[in-house]
Amino acid sequence: LKGVNNSVTLTRRQCACLLAHSFFGSITAKARQVSTEKWAFRAAQLFFLEAMPSALCFLNYFKLLGQYGIPEGAVTYQRQGFPKGCPPWCWDGNATALASVKFSDTASIEDSPAETHADFANRFVGGGCLENDFNMEEILFVVTPELIVAMALNSYMHDEEVVRISGALQYSRYTGYANTLEFVGDCGGRRQGSPRAAVALD
Repeated sequence: LKGVNNSVTLTRRQCACLLAHSFFGSITAKARQVSTEKWAFRAAQLFFLEAMPSALCFLNYFKLLGQYGIPEGAVTYQRQGFPKGCPPWCWDGNATALASVKFSDTASIEDSPAETHADFANRFVGGGCLENDFNMEEILFVVTPELIVAMALNSYMHDEEVVRISGALQYSRYTGYANTLEFVGDCGGRRQGSPRAAVALD
């Protein structure tokens, strides 16, 4: 997805196919059309870098597809933005209240009922999720592997851009953060209703 305001919708089967290619490292430089300075869509790195929690989440995704089949539905990857220097808002003199904020120390981000979740992202969407990083964005992507497909579709984000991903399902649960991260098991459909959208912004 080059430039702004472009989108592509893939079935879950197409997402699974791309993630399988990521696992086997079979997308060659000649085959890909994404022009990036840092194109990292090779899940094999998880096993070489000893990123065990992320590797287990990635393998759990394929285990669940093998057990229960590929779920119906699709995932939409959308790149949105505005022209440089022309933001669609004006803070000066604006008295409109911002959205209310609630803090919880007993629930995970994934358990939030909000329909849109912010991914405070690396400018390379997905960050180090296929390496050995275990921060907010990386955890979000490995427990929801259909988000990882965005890494194959996007070059780095500019300051005026976001990548919005709707329809991705969570497949794994975890505990901890950073160096305490541990894979716990299957997600088990804990979230009710339609999947949340994730908006990656740097």
